[in-house]
Amino acid sequence: MTLLRIYVIFVILLGLGVLIFLSFNLDISQWGLILLWAVILILAELIPVRVPQIEAVLSIDSAIFLATILLFGPGVTSWFGILSAVFCDGIIRKVPFYKSGFNGAQVVLAFGGAGTIYYAVGGVRLLPSLPESFDIIRQILLPLVLCVIVYFVINSFSVSIAIGLQKKIPPLRIWRSHFRWTIFSNIALVAPLGLLMAFIQIKIGIWAVFYCFLPLLFFHYSLKSYTELQEEHLAAIAALCSAQDASDQYTYGHSERVSKFAEKIARQLRLPDREVETIRYAGQLHDIGKIGIDYKIVQKPGPLNLREWAEIKKHPAIGAEILRNLKFLKKATPYVELHHERLDGGGYPLGKTADDIPLGARIIKVADSFDAMTSERAYRPAMTIEQTLEQLEKDSGDQYDPSVVEALKELISKGEINVTKELFPAGTQKYFETNVV
Repeated sequence: MTLLRIYVIFVILLGLGVLIFLSFNLDISQWGLILLWAVILILAELIPVRVPQIEAVLSIDSAIFLATILLFGPGVTSWFGILSAVFCDGIIRKVPFYKSGFNGAQVVLAFGGAGTIYYAVGGVRLLPSLPESFDIIRQILLPLVLCVIVYFVINSFSVSIAIGLQKKIPPLRIWRSHFRWTIFSNIALVAPLGLLMAFIQIKIGIWAVFYCFLPLLFFHYSLKSYTELQEEHLAAIAALCSAQDASDQYTYGHSERVSKFAEKIARQLRLPDREVETIRYAGQLHDIGKIGIDYKIVQKPGPLNLREWAEIKKHPAIGAEILRNLKFLKKATPYVELHHERLDGGGYPLGKTADDIPLGARIIKVADSFDAMTSERAYRPAMTIEQTLEQLEKDSGDQYDPSVVEALKELISKGEINVTKELFPAGTQKYFETNVV
């Protein structure tokens, strides 16, 4: 049994234990309101907002869980976590049982623990009539901030451990990359929204809470339309790159491999998620400018003459010009334009040196060279991994960024990038199998 399975089973059993413990003090006297809040939770789960270019989903379900802590206590909130796992994950999204079980258990642990802390430090339950001596700062706001922090710690670390075990990456690296800064959004957005929704029910009525969904619905459909259009543009450009690769039996899949290698190197260097995503796009599109070069030159089986080489050297600038017209790829444009520059200034098209070359471009240069050297060409055989790394190290400091080369070496030594040649008729190398963790 793998460590990931052991961890998932442990979290599920621990969550079940906490659920049973909190159920001893379960107050369902307001069962009608509880059912309506269950409907609100399901509606929130059905309209998540997916943010383009980063692996993130926005939803108000966390605010709903927080509101139920204030209104009904941690016991009811824990059962809402089970409802979310069973109905939304299991039935609607068809998530595998072990995943939905883990999701439900970690919600029970996160919000059950957070709710318990809220009341343990003097937080009060929000009722239509509050005591005259009620102190909103000491009895609600401060306990609420502590509640959100506890939720954040339990939720972020439990998920980071699961992802780390699945992808064989240190969980702390996952946490730093994905969750470290979300504590501020939880305190600044989730806590106020949860408190607002609870007060709306008390002061106006449960039906008024449903109006919170109007701006969310508008945002959901607007962002969905924008994201779909953005993805269509990217897919069209990626298709052009794939067509360019496929036209040559020796470069089939080159852009996709460079994209994967560059992404892994960027993560090894612990770059922020958004930067990693930009580098991944730039790697996919780094040779898009070749569509503006004479086909006979691009597909020439042997070495290029001076005139042909001068033409080929135009492709980074052509690619940058293509991407510059797409706002969502604006940050990737300089990486495409400068991925053939050298640290010593001997590259092209602008002759940039050292720090004038952005790190993203330096990463793509190493990924591009690594794939090119280990790929078979009509005029030379593929180099071995050892030969390729030796050449990259030899040229480090002149052509390549030494830190990027070192990151690639570490990935290969850890087995996170495995290169396996699969030969097809006429010696065609169809693709590289890449272990992307």
